[in-house]
Amino acid sequence: MTHPPPPHGDAGSKPAVKYDYAKCDLEYCDNYALFSHGACHLCGGSYCYEHVENIEHHICYTDPQEETKYNGCRLDPFLDEVIAFHKNIDYDAVKEEVEILRSPHKCTHFDKPTKAFELRRLTGSFNTHIIINFDDEVKWVMRIRRKTSRCVPEDAIIECHRHEIATLKALEENGVKVPRSYERPKDSKLSNDLLYFYQEYVEGVPSWKLDEDSNGFMRREHGLTPAHIRFVNDYAAWSIQLETMVSPQGVGCIGSNQDGSWRVGPHIEKGRNLSLESPYSSGPFDTPKQRWLHSIECRMKFILEKRESSPHEELLHYLKFLELRELVKGCAELEEGPWTLKHNDLHQGNFRVDQATGELKGVIDWEWASYTGKAEAFASPSWLSRGTKKASLNALGDMEKQLIIAYEELGRPDLAEIVKGSAKYHCLEQAVNHYSVHLSTLNATYKAFLGIPDDKRGKPQTIEEWMDTRMKSFQADPGLQILLKRKPSQLLPKLLDHHEVRELHWARKNAQGQTSQQ
Repeated sequence: MTHPPPPHGDAGSKPAVKYDYAKCDLEYCDNYALFSHGACHLCGGSYCYEHVENIEHHICYTDPQEETKYNGCRLDPFLDEVIAFHKNIDYDAVKEEVEILRSPHKCTHFDKPTKAFELRRLTGSFNTHIIINFDDEVKWVMRIRRKTSRCVPEDAIIECHRHEIATLKALEENGVKVPRSYERPKDSKLSNDLLYFYQEYVEGVPSWKLDEDSNGFMRREHGLTPAHIRFVNDYAAWSIQLETMVSPQGVGCIGSNQDGSWRVGPHIEKGRNLSLESPYSSGPFDTPKQRWLHSIECRMKFILEKRESSPHEELLHYLKFLELRELVKGCAELEEGPWTLKHNDLHQGNFRVDQATGELKGVIDWEWASYTGKAEAFASPSWLSRGTKKASLNALGDMEKQLIIAYEELGRPDLAEIVKGSAKYHCLEQAVNHYSVHLSTLNATYKAFLGIPDDKRGKPQTIEEWMDTRMKSFQADPGLQILLKRKPSQLLPKLLDHHEVRELHWARKNAQGQTSQQ
């Protein structure tokens, strides 16, 4: 089951091939948009290596009208697709399907969004939802896969959709508490282009609501409330159920066999694909170490091919991945089983809780779930590590400390010990899957992997110093030599950052409200 390394070769310029799902937003350009740079937060544009920092082409400068320049204040630049889903769907066909699936109960109505905030509440980066109401007050959701929300080809979107359905079935069969799901009927009358399945509705609110006071404002006092403690304790008890999902077949995502049984298949990268050609996923891998190395090396390859990072940031990102590769290679824990299923997207919105008591109602959105080692699978969700008085980035947060207590009370000191080492996996996921690079996280990652206390200061203390030391350490790397020979770019003149855009957006909203009242 050994997986071959990603292809290498000439990293120089090649004839541009047009892939509409990943094309530069300029109509006259057939190059790929950068994978990790992300859309401009002002105009929503995605650009290629040649144009992303070129003032003569960037829409924010060439077409700077207010209505275009601040388009990024919307939910995302692909909101029109979601509006079309909700407007054009055949609700009569949906009603017919769910009444057959849940006979003899009748569908009484759908919660159709009529305002922007209602649509946003039902829509995520990769899916939108329709709430279905039955005559016995039971609710379902129709989970519809979006096709234009990211630079991902349609075949890869379909593969991820099928994987989520297979994962939910496998979890249910193994007694893990997840909402029951129902596949699209084979005789469905809905459009064949529509990717969807039905799922039991999970009551509750996102877990970040536990941080609000009775007036809806973020609490200023420190420490955990009884609701926080209940939530963490419930999460500990729920997570232990995942031990029933052990893979004897390797590290990858769950897929379905023709007879309906499930198997471990290729790993699907969270939020993006690591290949520009089919097949878009890789694996299964022998170990989590192999999987992480593949993910890191694919990104390094894309940097050299001018498909990953902008010109002024590519050297920093490549050095980051060089160091990560060495740290991962030296981590014995990433070769230790058993292979356990990990949700891989446990942000606060995917935990549904009772806001008053903290009771965990359910965990949703399993589209990125994949097998990994026990230590990574049971590391705490990264946001549990937050704390108001933490001595360092790698120090335990208040909720992590409560999670340790919860596991110990459940008779699982092994899982409590894993939580203490969670910082390594927080840093790894942040460094590989997120675009921004900060000196504090670079230093924290290095210390977490090597077991160095993060409360000790020391060099490097600037990003330039960090880069200098790494260029000396990795000077023999052929890819680094290619980057050092490239002509550096000039940064675009600064427009506004995310916070300034948000302030401008709300200032306009307030001004419009005052005008309408006059």
